Amino acid sequence: MSYETRSIMQVAGGHMKVMKKGMVLLCVCFCFFLKGNTQREIFAEHLDQCTTAQSDGIQGFYEEKENSLDILFLGDSNFTRSINPLIVWKQTGIISYTLASATQTTWTSTYLLKSTLRYQKPKVLIIDANLFRAQNEGRLARNCAAINAMKPEKERMQAIRHLLSYTDTSMDEQTKATLLHSYVRDVIRNRLTPRKQQPDNKYTTHGFIMNTKIEPFYDRDYMHNNEQIPVLDPTNQQGVKELIRLAKEQKMQILLLRVPGAREWSFSRARLVSEFAEKEQVDYLDMNLEPYSSKINWQTDTKDGGYHMNVYGAEKVSGMIAAYIQQSYGISGNKDSEVNKQFQRDYNHYQDRKQHNQKEKIEYDFT
Repeated sequence: MSYETRSIMQVAGGHMKVMKKGMVLLCVCFCFFLKGNTQREIFAEHLDQCTTAQSDGIQGFYEEKENSLDILFLGDSNFTRSINPLIVWKQTGIISYTLASATQTTWTSTYLLKSTLRYQKPKVLIIDANLFRAQNEGRLARNCAAINAMKPEKERMQAIRHLLSYTDTSMDEQTKATLLHSYVRDVIRNRLTPRKQQPDNKYTTHGFIMNTKIEPFYDRDYMHNNEQIPVLDPTNQQGVKELIRLAKEQKMQILLLRVPGAREWSFSRARLVSEFAEKEQVDYLDMNLEPYSSKINWQTDTKDGGYHMNVYGAEKVSGMIAAYIQQSYGISGNKDSEVNKQFQRDYNHYQDRKQHNQKEKIEYDFT
C-alpha cells in the first residue's frame, strides 16, 4: 500500500471523531489535494473503475421511501439478474428491493445490511446462497462498485477499510486512494446539499438489471456434475451467520435462496447449504430443484450461457419467488398508496423499455 493511501486511511479512519470535531477542515484539505486538473482527471478515471450498472442498484436503494420495504433481497449478480421487484409487486403487491452487486462478498453484504437498517425495517431478509462460494482476492476488487455507491456513513468507511486490508487484490494504489477520495467527496456533497427524496424514482428497476440477450445453455442435467465440495467456505459461513444474526435482532424472517444458475451450482453445494440452513434454523429454497427447475428453459431464459437469467428468465423466477413468499410468510400487499403509485409508474416504464429493447434488438444492461 502506498504512502498516499496509508495517509488518507489514517485521516479517514477517524471519521466519527472528525464528524464531531471538524469535518470542514478535512473537506478543505481534500479540496486542495484534488485542486489540480491532472489530479481531477486521474480521480475521474479511477472512479469509473468503481462504477458499474450495479452501482445504480446500490444508490437506488437510498431513493426508496423510508420504512416502505416488505422484503430485502441481498446477494450477488445472480440476484440482480434474477429478482425483479416490479414483477414481485405486480403479482402480490409486496414492496421489495434487490440490494446486490457483482461478486458481492459476505462482508460487503454485512456492511450493506447495516446501512440498510438505518432506513428500512423489512419483514423478510432473503440471502443469496451463492454468497457461500469462495472469493479469491483478485475478485474482491469488484466490490468497490458496491462500496462506492453506499451513503457516506460509517458503514461505508468500515467497508473501505476492510477492502484495503487485503494485500493481494487487482486494484492499483490509485484506485484504492480513489475509494477514499470519493468517500470524502460524498461527505462534502451530503453536508452542503443534503439529498432529498424525489417524487419520481430515478432508479426505476429497484435493483434489478434488465437484459434481453439470449445465449442458450444446453446441459439440463447440470446439477449432476462431478463437483464435490467437502465444506462450505469457513469465512463465508461466518459472514452469512452475521447476516442472520443482524436479521434476527430486527425480528426479520430469513430465507436462504439459490436462484437458477447452471454454471455455478450442483447437488453437492445444495446439500451443504441445506445442512447449514437447518443448523441455523432458517428457511432454504433452491430453485435449481423441482418443482422450480423445470419452469426454466435454458435455451431462452439465460443471457450468458447459463450463468445468469435474462429478462425472460427473471420474470419467471420473480413470479415463483413472489408466490413462495406470499404463501410461506403470509405477507399481504403493501397499503402505502404513494409507494404503490411509484411502483405502477416504474412497472409501466419497465414494460415500455423492455418492448423497446426487444424491437430495436438492444442487448445492453438497463437499470
